[in-house]
Amino acid sequence: MPKGATNSKSSIALTERDVELLRSLYEFRYLSVSQIRTLHFPSQQTANRRIRSLAAAEYVSVFRAPGFDERVLMLAEKGALIVAEQLGVPLSELAWNKKREQPKDYYF
Repeated sequence: MPKGATNSKSSIALTERDVELLRSLYEFRYLSVSQIRTLHFPSQQTANRRIRSLAAAEYVSVFRAPGFDERVLMLAEKGALIVAEQLGVPLSELAWNKKREQPKDYYF
């Protein structure tokens, strides 16, 4: 998706960086805010601002894991649809499942 393109189901324009962030979440399943910042953003403030926007638009889910101080992100269904589109496969063929992606305490 070209930089600045707007997905018709969202109120934000997804950038190439957003799509790369979604692909990282698909690849790793869960990433902390600091990991996402290191991979995709020049500053913590920029990362926090964009994560809030992506969460509000329901591309990602943000949660706190027991015993883990940082917020953790995972791919939401809307984000998985973008990843599937980028990979040229239907969501049903993507190795992503809403129920399977729900965090369990033993992951952390």
